[in-house]
Amino acid sequence: MVNKESVFGNCLKIIIENWTKLFVLFALFIHSGIEYVTINIHYFNTSIFFLTYLVMFFIALPYIKQCRYNSRDHFLLATVLIYSLLSILWTTDIYRTFLGLVSLIGMLLIALYLAEKYTMAKVLELLIYLCIVSLLINAVALYFFPEYTINRKPHFGIWKGLYLHKNSFGILFFLSAMVFSLALYFNRSFYKIVLLSGLLLSLWYLYRSESVTSWLAMGVFFILFFFKWLTVKNIIQWRWIFVVLLIMVCGLLFFSDQFVALFGKNLTFSGRTRIWSGVIDIIQNNLWLGHGYSGFWYDNAHKIPHWPVGLMSHNGYLEVMVYFGIIGLFLFILLLGKALYLSGKLFFSDEMTLKSIFPFLFLITYTVQNSMESLFFLQRNLFWILFIYFVIFLNTLSHKRV
Repeated sequence: MVNKESVFGNCLKIIIENWTKLFVLFALFIHSGIEYVTINIHYFNTSIFFLTYLVMFFIALPYIKQCRYNSRDHFLLATVLIYSLLSILWTTDIYRTFLGLVSLIGMLLIALYLAEKYTMAKVLELLIYLCIVSLLINAVALYFFPEYTINRKPHFGIWKGLYLHKNSFGILFFLSAMVFSLALYFNRSFYKIVLLSGLLLSLWYLYRSESVTSWLAMGVFFILFFFKWLTVKNIIQWRWIFVVLLIMVCGLLFFSDQFVALFGKNLTFSGRTRIWSGVIDIIQNNLWLGHGYSGFWYDNAHKIPHWPVGLMSHNGYLEVMVYFGIIGLFLFILLLGKALYLSGKLFFSDEMTLKSIFPFLFLITYTVQNSMESLFFLQRNLFWILFIYFVIFLNTLSHKRV
């Protein structure tokens, strides 16, 4: 007979030994957007995140002390984050900016811990677990509660699962599809059938979300991954691929009306161009410094005379200007540009490894997504955590190679 006490004891031992890993997974999960389930319980929702950041601080503290980052390599990241903190001095809403900055620091702690404690393969493994859980709980929500809507606005689409909007739903499962695709190629320690099922279900969710931004990001991912594979196999050289990409981009620009029409859209992109013009007018009022981090939208969204607006610019670059003005956008573009350059050097090398592919594919698709969505500096956001993680990883790797 099986000794139930010994089984329980072994399970408890495993949990204790791996509790930090479980906690980090929990921290990543609540930043995936699922917090919108508790959007109507504001203080409870906020407390969960702040408590997570506090625990994360004590977990990450020993590793942060061991960090020996080269100040030159991390100068841009430090400058952008310090400038973000200073925005509390000129914000239009001190309370919301303070809460936002706490979240920004908390996400930095998570990214620092991942960079110090986990290899990229282990980070991918954590993301696989997160994506599996997200797929399952959304499958339950979509199948058993198809009419459930958190914001009581059915026009946002039923296919948003437990998320606030179908675009949030699509963006997350774009990431999920990318994670499962990379895991399948690089033979992560999971059953192939699990990874393949996860990929197919993620693509189905992505398709049903009707999030054009996510479809575009998925197309960019698959095209670049395929071209990388062709070059590694010596089937074609990069210079010819660049010619093909240039022709594709020119074709998209020339036939932009017809291309956008395939998705049932027009060149206003669901009214976003009108929103952008209104946001640009608002930016003029605080052109150089902006309105402070997260200190504008909640009480001022009505100042944009176009619908729908929500609480964002629907463009990540404009959103940075709303927060931090021209100065902040310039600093952030330098940070993003350096990360793209370092990851591009790895991607366009002869290596076909997770390290040479994952950072660039994430960063380039993240850059594309922010042309239509506001994902830069977003509070409580998995994509922002991964962005900071990849920046730290790339800077550290560049320093080691010197």
